[in-house]
Amino acid sequence: MITTNCAVLGVALDNISNGYSFVEMCVYSLAVPIGFTLVLFIFSTIRERLDTAATPKSFLGNPIALIVAGLMALAFSGLAGLV
Repeated sequence: MITTNCAVLGVALDNISNGYSFVEMCVYSLAVPIGFTLVLFIFSTIRERLDTAATPKSFLGNPIALIVAGLMALAFSGLAGLV
């Protein structure tokens, strides 16, 4: 709940600091939560698939979660310049 509140406040601050028009603000305010939901869905799907996969014992739990988060960050940072 705290991270959601921080995300909402972050979007509001970004809208103000970037000086978006009303239309740009509406698009940005809708696109950020949609992207956040997409990332959460992808991450939860990967975590469920990893629970059934043959993962080495030393990677079970948090280590594999951090590896997946790093790979997702690399993948999504490649999309940063498209918009």
